[in-house]
Amino acid sequence: MVGLVPKVLERQKDAPTAIVGRLDAIIEHLRARVGETPLLARRVPVLLSRWSGVLPAEVIPSALQVVLEIISNARDVLVRYEGCAFLRIVLPRLGQGAGVDFGALLEGVVPLVLQILEEFLSPQVLWPLINLLTTLLEAAQSTASPKLLELLSTPAFDRLLKTDSVLLRSTLVEMFRTLLVAFSPDADRRSITFIVLNFIDSVLDKKVADAAIVRLWHLLVREYRPNSDMDKAIGQLFEKHFEWLLAQDDESMSSAIMLLLEEHILLDIVSLSLLDDILTIIDRKYHPVLKLPNRDENDSLVEMRASATTLAATLILLYLNKEGSDNLLGRFAKFFQIIVTELLSPLPQQPNKALVGLKTTHVTLFNRFLIASPTDVFTALGELGVDVNSFWAAWFGMMPLLVSRQVSRINTVALLHALPFVPAEIFRGNFGGILHQVLPDVLGAREVHTAPPRPATVAERLNDGRLGERKEALRKTQLYEDFDLPALLRSKLSEVCIKLGIDMDALRTLVEDQREWEALMSLLSI
Repeated sequence: MVGLVPKVLERQKDAPTAIVGRLDAIIEHLRARVGETPLLARRVPVLLSRWSGVLPAEVIPSALQVVLEIISNARDVLVRYEGCAFLRIVLPRLGQGAGVDFGALLEGVVPLVLQILEEFLSPQVLWPLINLLTTLLEAAQSTASPKLLELLSTPAFDRLLKTDSVLLRSTLVEMFRTLLVAFSPDADRRSITFIVLNFIDSVLDKKVADAAIVRLWHLLVREYRPNSDMDKAIGQLFEKHFEWLLAQDDESMSSAIMLLLEEHILLDIVSLSLLDDILTIIDRKYHPVLKLPNRDENDSLVEMRASATTLAATLILLYLNKEGSDNLLGRFAKFFQIIVTELLSPLPQQPNKALVGLKTTHVTLFNRFLIASPTDVFTALGELGVDVNSFWAAWFGMMPLLVSRQVSRINTVALLHALPFVPAEIFRGNFGGILHQVLPDVLGAREVHTAPPRPATVAERLNDGRLGERKEALRKTQLYEDFDLPALLRSKLSEVCIKLGIDMDALRTLVEDQREWEALMSLLSI
Protein backbone atom coordinates (compact mmCIF):
# COMPACT_ATOMS: atom_id res chain seq x y z
CA MET A 1 0.00 0.00 0.00
CA VAL A 2 2.82 2.39 0.83
CA GLY A 3 4.25 1.71 -2.62
CA LEU A 4 1.11 3.18 -4.17
CA VAL A 5 1.74 6.64 -2.65
CA PRO A 6 3.62 7.97 -5.75
CA LYS A 7 0.65 7.04 -7.94
CA VAL A 8 -1.63 9.09 -5.72
CA LEU A 9 0.68 12.10 -5.75
CA GLU A 10 1.14 11.92 -9.53
CA ARG A 11 -2.57 12.65 -9.83
CA GLN A 12 -2.29 15.54 -7.35
CA LYS A 13 0.83 17.49 -8.22
CA ASP A 14 -0.19 20.27 -5.80
CA ALA A 15 -0.43 17.99 -2.81
CA PRO A 16 -2.92 19.34 -0.25
CA THR A 17 -1.77 19.83 3.34
CA ALA A 18 -3.71 16.76 4.45
CA ILE A 19 -1.70 14.48 2.14
CA VAL A 20 1.61 16.00 3.28
CA GLY A 21 0.54 15.41 6.87
CA ARG A 22 -0.23 11.77 6.15
CA LEU A 23 3.15 11.31 4.47
CA ASP A 24 4.87 12.71 7.54
CA ALA A 25 2.89 10.31 9.69
CA ILE A 26 3.80 7.36 7.44
CA ILE A 27 7.49 8.29 7.52
CA GLU A 28 7.45 8.62 11.32
CA HIS A 29 5.73 5.24 11.58
CA LEU A 30 8.43 3.68 9.39
CA ARG A 31 11.16 5.23 11.51
CA ALA A 32 9.63 3.78 14.68
CA ARG A 33 9.26 0.26 13.26
CA VAL A 34 12.48 -0.14 11.27
CA GLY A 35 14.50 -1.33 14.24
CA GLU A 36 11.99 -4.08 14.99
CA THR A 37 11.69 -5.47 11.47
CA PRO A 38 14.88 -6.06 9.37
CA LEU A 39 12.77 -6.78 6.30
CA LEU A 40 11.22 -3.32 6.61
CA ALA A 41 14.69 -1.78 6.78
CA ARG A 42 15.45 -3.36 3.43
CA ARG A 43 12.28 -2.11 1.79
CA VAL A 44 12.09 1.47 3.09
CA PRO A 45 14.97 2.97 1.02
CA VAL A 46 13.53 1.33 -2.10
CA LEU A 47 10.06 2.65 -1.37
CA LEU A 48 11.31 6.15 -0.65
CA SER A 49 13.35 6.09 -3.86
CA ARG A 50 10.12 5.41 -5.73
CA TRP A 51 8.56 8.37 -3.94
CA SER A 52 11.50 10.70 -4.52
CA GLY A 53 10.22 12.27 -7.72
CA VAL A 54 6.87 13.25 -6.24
CA LEU A 55 7.62 13.93 -2.58
CA PRO A 56 6.78 17.52 -1.60
CA ALA A 57 9.90 19.47 -0.63
CA GLU A 58 8.76 19.85 2.98
CA VAL A 59 8.62 16.07 3.45
CA ILE A 60 12.08 15.28 2.08
CA PRO A 61 14.08 16.14 5.26
CA SER A 62 12.00 13.63 7.26
CA ALA A 63 12.46 10.93 4.62
CA LEU A 64 16.17 11.73 4.48
CA GLN A 65 16.50 11.26 8.24
CA VAL A 66 14.79 7.86 8.10
CA VAL A 67 17.14 6.61 5.36
CA LEU A 68 20.24 7.94 7.16
CA GLU A 69 19.27 6.05 10.31
CA ILE A 70 18.71 2.87 8.30
CA ILE A 71 21.97 2.90 6.35
CA SER A 72 23.99 3.94 9.40
CA ASN A 73 22.83 0.90 11.35
CA ALA A 74 22.48 -1.63 8.53
CA ARG A 75 25.10 -4.31 7.96
CA ASP A 76 23.54 -5.53 4.74
CA VAL A 77 25.44 -3.94 1.85
CA LEU A 78 22.32 -3.98 -0.34
CA VAL A 79 20.41 -1.91 2.21
CA ARG A 80 23.25 0.60 2.27
CA TYR A 81 23.36 0.70 -1.54
CA GLU A 82 19.62 1.37 -1.83
CA GLY A 83 19.92 4.09 0.82
CA CYS A 84 22.75 5.77 -1.09
CA ALA A 85 20.67 5.53 -4.28
CA PHE A 86 17.85 7.42 -2.51
CA LEU A 87 20.30 10.11 -1.31
CA ARG A 88 21.63 10.59 -4.85
CA ILE A 89 18.11 11.23 -6.13
CA VAL A 90 16.84 13.62 -3.43
CA LEU A 91 19.94 15.65 -2.51
CA PRO A 92 19.78 17.88 -5.62
CA ARG A 93 16.30 18.96 -4.44
CA LEU A 94 17.63 20.18 -1.08
CA GLY A 95 18.88 23.76 -0.90
CA GLN A 96 21.34 25.22 1.57
CA GLY A 97 18.45 26.34 3.72
CA ALA A 98 17.15 22.82 4.31
CA GLY A 99 19.04 22.50 7.60
CA VAL A 100 21.21 19.62 6.37
CA ASP A 101 24.91 19.55 7.31
CA PHE A 102 26.26 18.35 3.97
CA GLY A 103 29.84 18.19 5.25
CA ALA A 104 28.82 15.83 8.07
CA LEU A 105 26.64 13.86 5.67
CA LEU A 106 29.61 13.43 3.32
CA GLU A 107 31.73 12.13 6.21
CA GLY A 108 28.99 9.64 7.10
CA VAL A 109 28.39 8.38 3.57
CA VAL A 110 32.03 7.73 2.63
CA PRO A 111 32.47 4.57 4.78
CA LEU A 112 29.27 3.15 3.31
CA VAL A 113 30.55 3.77 -0.21
CA LEU A 114 33.85 2.09 0.67
CA GLN A 115 32.03 -1.06 1.81
CA ILE A 116 30.08 -1.18 -1.44
CA LEU A 117 33.24 -0.60 -3.52
CA GLU A 118 34.87 -3.59 -1.85
CA GLU A 119 31.98 -5.90 -2.77
CA PHE A 120 30.93 -4.70 -6.24
CA LEU A 121 32.89 -4.06 -9.42
CA SER A 122 30.08 -3.40 -11.88
CA PRO A 123 30.25 0.13 -13.40
CA GLN A 124 26.45 0.20 -13.56
CA VAL A 125 26.34 -0.28 -9.79
CA LEU A 126 29.21 2.02 -8.89
CA TRP A 127 28.67 5.14 -11.03
CA PRO A 128 25.64 6.34 -8.98
CA LEU A 129 27.78 6.21 -5.83
CA ILE A 130 30.52 8.36 -7.37
CA ASN A 131 27.81 10.72 -8.57
CA LEU A 132 26.49 10.89 -4.98
CA LEU A 133 29.93 11.87 -3.67
CA THR A 134 30.15 14.62 -6.30
CA THR A 135 26.71 15.94 -5.32
CA LEU A 136 27.73 16.03 -1.65
CA LEU A 137 31.00 17.79 -2.43
CA GLU A 138 29.16 20.48 -4.38
CA ALA A 139 26.57 20.90 -1.61
CA ALA A 140 29.24 21.02 1.12
CA GLN A 141 30.57 24.27 -0.45
CA SER A 142 34.36 24.04 -0.18
CA THR A 143 34.39 21.52 2.67
CA ALA A 144 36.79 18.78 1.64
CA SER A 145 36.28 15.50 3.51
CA PRO A 146 39.30 13.83 5.19
CA LYS A 147 37.45 10.52 5.09
CA LEU A 148 36.90 10.95 1.38
CA LEU A 149 40.64 11.35 0.86
CA GLU A 150 41.15 8.15 2.84
CA LEU A 151 38.64 6.41 0.57
CA LEU A 152 40.47 7.61 -2.54
CA SER A 153 43.69 6.08 -1.23
CA THR A 154 42.29 2.57 -0.73
CA PRO A 155 43.15 -0.39 -3.01
CA ALA A 156 39.45 -0.71 -3.86
CA PHE A 157 39.32 2.82 -5.24
CA ASP A 158 42.65 2.40 -7.00
CA ARG A 159 41.14 -0.51 -8.93
CA LEU A 160 38.26 1.76 -9.85
CA LEU A 161 40.63 4.30 -11.45
CA LYS A 162 41.69 1.72 -14.03
CA THR A 163 38.14 1.14 -15.27
CA ASP A 164 37.40 0.74 -18.98
CA SER A 165 33.80 1.86 -18.50
CA VAL A 166 33.09 5.15 -20.28
CA LEU A 167 30.16 5.82 -17.92
CA LEU A 168 32.19 5.24 -14.77
CA ARG A 169 35.16 7.19 -16.12
CA SER A 170 33.05 10.25 -16.92
CA THR A 171 31.51 10.10 -13.43
CA LEU A 172 34.97 9.95 -11.86
CA VAL A 173 36.05 12.96 -13.94
CA GLU A 174 33.18 15.06 -12.55
CA MET A 175 33.92 13.96 -8.99
CA PHE A 176 37.62 14.81 -9.32
CA ARG A 177 36.82 18.21 -10.84
CA THR A 178 34.58 19.01 -7.89
CA LEU A 179 37.09 17.63 -5.39
CA LEU A 180 39.94 19.75 -6.78
CA VAL A 181 38.01 22.95 -6.03
CA ALA A 182 36.50 21.70 -2.76
CA PHE A 183 39.76 22.65 -1.05
CA SER A 184 40.64 26.23 -0.31
CA PRO A 185 43.51 27.48 -2.51
CA ASP A 186 45.83 27.46 0.52
CA ALA A 187 45.10 23.86 1.53
CA ASP A 188 47.57 21.00 1.16
CA ARG A 189 46.34 19.20 -1.95
CA ARG A 190 49.24 16.85 -2.54
CA SER A 191 47.25 13.67 -1.91
CA ILE A 192 44.37 14.50 -4.25
CA THR A 193 46.82 15.86 -6.85
CA PHE A 194 48.68 12.55 -6.84
CA ILE A 195 45.45 10.54 -7.16
CA VAL A 196 44.15 12.65 -10.08
CA LEU A 197 47.54 12.49 -11.83
CA ASN A 198 47.44 8.70 -11.62
CA PHE A 199 43.88 8.63 -12.96
CA ILE A 200 44.75 10.85 -15.95
CA ASP A 201 47.89 8.80 -16.60
CA SER A 202 45.89 5.56 -16.50
CA VAL A 203 43.32 6.86 -19.02
CA LEU A 204 45.91 8.30 -21.43
CA ASP A 205 47.99 5.11 -21.23
CA LYS A 206 45.02 3.45 -22.96
CA LYS A 207 45.24 6.08 -25.72
CA VAL A 208 41.80 7.44 -24.90
CA ALA A 209 41.37 10.89 -26.48
CA ASP A 210 38.68 12.41 -24.26
CA ALA A 211 37.99 16.15 -23.99
CA ALA A 212 36.70 15.67 -20.42
CA ILE A 213 40.06 14.17 -19.38
CA VAL A 214 41.93 17.12 -20.92
CA ARG A 215 39.65 19.56 -19.08
CA LEU A 216 40.30 17.73 -15.81
CA TRP A 217 44.04 17.86 -16.48
CA HIS A 218 43.85 21.60 -17.20
CA LEU A 219 41.90 22.23 -13.99
CA LEU A 220 44.42 20.20 -11.98
CA VAL A 221 47.37 22.21 -13.32
CA ARG A 222 45.56 25.57 -13.06
CA GLU A 223 44.74 24.95 -9.38
CA TYR A 224 48.20 23.52 -8.67
CA ARG A 225 50.64 25.45 -6.52
CA PRO A 226 54.29 24.48 -7.09
CA ASN A 227 55.46 21.96 -4.53
CA SER A 228 58.80 20.18 -4.46
CA ASP A 229 57.05 16.85 -3.81
CA MET A 230 54.83 17.11 -6.90
CA ASP A 231 56.63 19.31 -9.45
CA LYS A 232 58.44 16.37 -11.05
CA ALA A 233 55.25 14.30 -11.39
CA ILE A 234 53.39 17.24 -13.01
CA GLY A 235 56.20 17.67 -15.56
CA GLN A 236 56.52 13.94 -16.26
CA LEU A 237 52.82 13.59 -17.08
CA PHE A 238 53.12 16.42 -19.61
CA GLU A 239 56.25 14.98 -21.22
CA LYS A 240 54.69 11.53 -21.42
CA HIS A 241 51.33 12.34 -22.98
CA PHE A 242 51.07 15.87 -24.41
CA GLU A 243 52.69 15.23 -27.78
CA TRP A 244 50.39 12.26 -28.46
CA LEU A 245 47.38 14.27 -27.28
CA LEU A 246 48.28 17.15 -29.58
CA ALA A 247 48.38 14.79 -32.54
CA GLN A 248 44.73 13.85 -32.02
CA ASP A 249 42.93 16.17 -34.42
CA ASP A 250 39.70 16.47 -32.43
CA GLU A 251 37.79 19.75 -32.52
CA SER A 252 36.22 19.02 -29.11
CA MET A 253 39.67 18.95 -27.46
CA SER A 254 41.42 21.84 -29.23
CA SER A 255 40.37 24.54 -26.78
CA ALA A 256 41.23 22.47 -23.70
CA ILE A 257 44.62 21.52 -25.19
CA MET A 258 45.49 25.20 -25.71
CA LEU A 259 44.52 26.01 -22.12
CA LEU A 260 46.49 23.02 -20.83
CA LEU A 261 49.60 24.09 -22.73
CA GLU A 262 49.25 27.65 -21.42
CA GLU A 263 49.20 26.52 -17.78
CA HIS A 264 52.35 24.43 -18.28
CA ILE A 265 54.06 27.47 -19.82
CA LEU A 266 53.05 29.58 -16.81
CA LEU A 267 54.50 26.87 -14.55
CA ASP A 268 57.72 27.05 -16.62
CA ILE A 269 57.44 23.33 -17.34
CA VAL A 270 57.38 24.37 -21.00
CA SER A 271 60.16 26.88 -21.57
CA LEU A 272 59.82 30.11 -23.55
CA SER A 273 62.83 28.87 -25.54
CA LEU A 274 60.27 26.68 -27.38
CA LEU A 275 58.38 29.79 -28.52
CA ASP A 276 58.63 29.03 -32.24
CA ASP A 277 57.32 25.49 -31.74
CA ILE A 278 54.40 26.73 -29.66
CA LEU A 279 53.50 29.41 -32.19
CA THR A 280 53.55 26.74 -34.91
CA ILE A 281 51.05 24.73 -32.86
CA ILE A 282 48.78 27.77 -32.55
CA ASP A 283 49.03 28.56 -36.27
CA ARG A 284 48.30 24.94 -37.23
CA LYS A 285 45.14 24.95 -35.12
CA TYR A 286 43.99 28.49 -35.88
CA HIS A 287 44.86 29.24 -39.50
CA PRO A 288 42.50 26.72 -41.16
CA VAL A 289 39.58 28.09 -39.15
CA LEU A 290 39.99 31.54 -40.72
CA LYS A 291 38.87 30.06 -44.04
CA LEU A 292 35.53 28.88 -42.63
CA PRO A 293 32.61 31.24 -43.37
CA ASN A 294 30.66 30.21 -40.24
CA ARG A 295 33.48 30.59 -37.75
CA ASP A 296 31.69 33.36 -35.79
CA GLU A 297 28.44 31.39 -35.50
CA ASN A 298 30.05 28.11 -34.37
CA ASP A 299 30.52 28.21 -30.58
CA SER A 300 33.23 25.53 -30.54
CA LEU A 301 35.25 27.42 -33.18
CA VAL A 302 34.93 30.66 -31.19
CA GLU A 303 36.03 28.80 -28.07
CA MET A 304 39.06 27.30 -29.83
CA ARG A 305 40.09 30.70 -31.26
CA ALA A 306 39.66 32.30 -27.84
CA SER A 307 41.88 29.72 -26.11
CA ALA A 308 44.55 29.97 -28.85
CA THR A 309 44.45 33.79 -28.64
CA THR A 310 44.71 33.64 -24.86
CA LEU A 311 47.73 31.37 -25.16
CA ALA A 312 49.34 33.79 -27.62
CA ALA A 313 48.59 36.72 -25.28
CA THR A 314 50.35 34.89 -22.44
CA LEU A 315 53.37 34.24 -24.68
CA ILE A 316 53.51 37.90 -25.71
CA LEU A 317 53.43 39.11 -22.11
CA LEU A 318 56.11 36.61 -21.06
CA TYR A 319 58.24 37.67 -24.03
CA LEU A 320 57.83 41.38 -23.22
CA ASN A 321 58.72 40.76 -19.57
CA LYS A 322 61.80 38.69 -20.45
CA GLU A 323 63.09 40.07 -23.76
CA GLY A 324 61.53 43.53 -24.00
CA SER A 325 59.78 44.89 -27.08
CA ASP A 326 62.67 44.41 -29.50
CA ASN A 327 61.69 42.20 -32.45
CA LEU A 328 58.25 41.47 -30.96
CA LEU A 329 56.62 41.61 -34.39
CA GLY A 330 59.34 39.48 -35.95
CA ARG A 331 58.91 36.66 -33.41
CA PHE A 332 55.11 36.69 -33.57
CA ALA A 333 54.70 37.45 -37.28
CA LYS A 334 52.36 34.51 -38.02
CA PHE A 335 50.03 35.35 -35.17
CA PHE A 336 50.10 39.02 -36.16
CA GLN A 337 48.68 37.98 -39.53
CA ILE A 338 45.89 36.09 -37.73
CA ILE A 339 45.08 39.19 -35.65
CA VAL A 340 44.90 41.41 -38.72
CA THR A 341 42.59 38.94 -40.48
CA GLU A 342 40.33 38.82 -37.43
CA LEU A 343 40.24 42.62 -37.09
CA LEU A 344 39.21 43.03 -40.70
CA SER A 345 36.36 40.55 -40.21
CA PRO A 346 33.27 42.49 -39.03
CA LEU A 347 31.26 41.36 -36.02
CA PRO A 348 27.81 39.87 -36.62
CA GLN A 349 24.89 42.18 -35.89
CA GLN A 350 24.20 40.43 -32.57
CA PRO A 351 27.50 38.92 -31.42
CA ASN A 352 27.56 36.81 -28.28
CA LYS A 353 29.69 37.66 -25.26
CA ALA A 354 32.41 35.15 -26.13
CA LEU A 355 32.93 36.59 -29.61
CA VAL A 356 33.05 40.17 -28.28
CA GLY A 357 35.66 39.08 -25.73
CA LEU A 358 37.70 37.44 -28.48
CA LYS A 359 37.66 40.59 -30.63
CA THR A 360 38.62 42.73 -27.64
CA THR A 361 41.66 40.54 -27.04
CA HIS A 362 42.64 40.82 -30.71
CA VAL A 363 42.50 44.62 -30.49
CA THR A 364 44.60 44.63 -27.31
CA LEU A 365 47.24 42.35 -28.83
CA PHE A 366 47.41 44.45 -31.99
CA ASN A 367 47.85 47.51 -29.77
CA ARG A 368 50.82 45.87 -28.03
CA PHE A 369 52.52 45.32 -31.39
CA LEU A 370 51.75 48.91 -32.35
CA ILE A 371 53.21 50.34 -29.13
CA ALA A 372 56.35 48.21 -29.50
CA SER A 373 57.09 49.43 -33.04
CA PRO A 374 54.55 51.54 -34.99
CA THR A 375 56.77 51.75 -38.08
CA ASP A 376 57.18 47.96 -38.29
CA VAL A 377 53.44 47.42 -37.83
CA PHE A 378 52.38 49.74 -40.64
CA THR A 379 55.11 48.36 -42.89
CA ALA A 380 53.82 44.85 -42.20
CA LEU A 381 50.23 45.91 -42.98
CA GLY A 382 51.42 47.18 -46.35
CA GLU A 383 53.29 43.94 -47.07
CA LEU A 384 50.14 41.97 -46.24
CA GLY A 385 48.25 44.00 -48.85
CA VAL A 386 45.81 45.42 -46.31
CA ASP A 387 43.63 48.28 -47.56
CA VAL A 388 44.46 51.26 -45.35
CA ASN A 389 40.95 52.68 -45.22
CA SER A 390 39.42 49.29 -44.37
CA PHE A 391 41.96 48.71 -41.62
CA TRP A 392 41.46 52.07 -39.93
CA ALA A 393 37.68 51.72 -40.12
CA ALA A 394 37.85 48.23 -38.57
CA TRP A 395 40.23 49.31 -35.80
CA PHE A 396 38.26 52.41 -34.86
CA GLY A 397 35.06 50.38 -35.00
CA MET A 398 36.32 48.13 -32.23
CA MET A 399 36.93 51.01 -29.80
CA PRO A 400 33.50 50.91 -28.09
CA LEU A 401 34.24 47.32 -26.99
CA LEU A 402 37.16 48.43 -24.81
CA VAL A 403 35.54 49.12 -21.47
CA SER A 404 37.98 48.00 -18.76
CA ARG A 405 40.55 50.50 -17.52
CA GLN A 406 43.55 48.27 -18.28
CA VAL A 407 42.46 47.52 -21.85
CA SER A 408 41.41 51.12 -22.45
CA ARG A 409 44.76 52.52 -21.30
CA ILE A 410 46.66 50.15 -23.58
CA ASN A 411 44.40 51.26 -26.43
CA THR A 412 44.97 54.94 -25.63
CA VAL A 413 48.75 54.51 -25.70
CA ALA A 414 48.42 52.68 -29.02
CA LEU A 415 46.14 55.32 -30.55
CA LEU A 416 48.54 58.11 -29.63
CA HIS A 417 51.46 56.17 -31.15
CA ALA A 418 49.42 55.65 -34.32
CA LEU A 419 48.44 59.30 -34.85
CA PRO A 420 51.44 60.24 -37.05
CA PHE A 421 50.63 57.31 -39.37
CA VAL A 422 46.96 58.12 -39.88
CA PRO A 423 46.21 59.32 -43.46
CA ALA A 424 44.95 62.91 -43.67
CA GLU A 425 41.40 62.09 -44.75
CA ILE A 426 40.98 59.44 -42.05
CA PHE A 427 42.46 61.72 -39.40
CA ARG A 428 40.03 64.51 -40.25
CA GLY A 429 37.09 62.13 -40.28
CA ASN A 430 37.93 60.38 -37.01
CA PHE A 431 39.85 62.79 -34.79
CA GLY A 432 36.76 63.69 -32.75
CA GLY A 433 36.15 60.00 -32.00
CA ILE A 434 39.82 59.41 -31.19
CA LEU A 435 39.83 62.35 -28.78
CA HIS A 436 36.65 61.06 -27.12
CA GLN A 437 38.32 57.67 -26.66
CA VAL A 438 41.66 58.85 -25.23
CA LEU A 439 40.67 61.85 -23.07
CA PRO A 440 39.39 59.87 -20.02
CA ASP A 441 42.72 58.03 -19.81
CA VAL A 442 44.85 61.10 -20.49
CA LEU A 443 42.98 63.08 -17.82
CA GLY A 444 42.93 60.11 -15.41
CA ALA A 445 39.17 60.47 -15.26
CA ARG A 446 38.05 57.08 -16.52
CA GLU A 447 35.61 55.61 -14.02
CA VAL A 448 36.90 52.42 -12.44
CA HIS A 449 34.40 50.04 -10.88
CA THR A 450 35.96 47.93 -8.14
CA ALA A 451 34.28 45.43 -5.90
CA PRO A 452 35.71 44.09 -2.65
CA PRO A 453 37.47 40.78 -3.28
CA ARG A 454 35.58 37.65 -2.27
CA PRO A 455 36.49 33.99 -2.37
CA ALA A 456 35.46 32.28 -5.59
CA THR A 457 32.61 29.81 -5.32
CA VAL A 458 32.98 26.17 -6.30
CA ALA A 459 31.00 26.81 -9.49
CA GLU A 460 33.26 29.74 -10.44
CA ARG A 461 36.41 27.72 -9.87
CA LEU A 462 35.02 24.92 -12.04
CA ASN A 463 34.74 27.33 -14.99
CA ASP A 464 37.46 26.42 -17.51
CA GLY A 465 37.71 30.05 -18.60
CA ARG A 466 38.48 31.32 -15.11
CA LEU A 467 41.96 32.85 -14.71
CA GLY A 468 44.35 31.00 -12.44
CA GLU A 469 46.60 32.76 -9.93
CA ARG A 470 49.64 32.75 -12.21
CA LYS A 471 47.72 34.21 -15.12
CA GLU A 472 46.12 36.88 -12.94
CA ALA A 473 49.58 37.96 -11.81
CA LEU A 474 50.88 38.03 -15.39
CA ARG A 475 47.99 40.21 -16.57
CA LYS A 476 49.04 42.89 -14.09
CA THR A 477 52.28 43.42 -16.02
CA GLN A 478 52.94 45.48 -19.16
CA LEU A 479 50.12 47.97 -18.46
CA TYR A 480 52.17 50.96 -19.67
CA GLU A 481 51.62 52.80 -16.41
CA ASP A 482 54.97 54.57 -16.85
CA PHE A 483 53.77 56.54 -19.90
CA ASP A 484 53.10 60.23 -19.36
CA LEU A 485 49.89 60.36 -21.38
CA PRO A 486 49.43 64.17 -21.45
CA ALA A 487 53.00 64.58 -22.74
CA LEU A 488 52.49 61.77 -25.26
CA LEU A 489 49.29 63.41 -26.52
CA ARG A 490 50.99 66.78 -26.96
CA SER A 491 53.97 65.22 -28.74
CA LYS A 492 52.03 63.02 -31.17
CA LEU A 493 49.32 65.58 -31.93
CA SER A 494 51.94 68.21 -32.68
CA GLU A 495 53.74 65.77 -34.97
CA VAL A 496 50.61 64.92 -36.96
CA CYS A 497 49.44 68.54 -37.22
CA ILE A 498 52.81 69.61 -38.63
CA LYS A 499 52.82 66.65 -41.02
CA LEU A 500 49.29 67.35 -42.31
CA GLY A 501 49.48 71.14 -42.13
CA ILE A 502 46.59 71.47 -39.67
CA ASP A 503 46.46 74.62 -37.51
CA MET A 504 44.37 75.17 -34.38
CA ASP A 505 41.42 76.65 -36.24
CA ALA A 506 41.28 73.64 -38.55
CA LEU A 507 41.71 71.28 -35.59
CA ARG A 508 38.79 72.96 -33.80
CA THR A 509 36.45 72.09 -36.65
CA LEU A 510 37.21 68.39 -36.11
CA VAL A 511 35.93 68.34 -32.50
CA GLU A 512 32.18 68.71 -32.00
CA ASP A 513 32.07 68.43 -28.20
CA GLN A 514 32.86 71.81 -26.60
CA ARG A 515 33.93 70.32 -23.26
CA GLU A 516 36.31 67.89 -24.94
CA TRP A 517 37.82 70.74 -26.95
CA GLU A 518 38.33 72.80 -23.80
CA ALA A 519 39.95 69.79 -22.09
CA LEU A 520 42.30 69.38 -25.07
CA MET A 521 43.24 73.07 -24.99
CA SER A 522 43.98 72.79 -21.29
CA LEU A 523 46.28 69.83 -21.93
CA LEU A 524 48.07 71.56 -24.81
CA SER A 525 48.70 74.68 -22.74
CA ILE A 526 50.48 72.82 -19.94
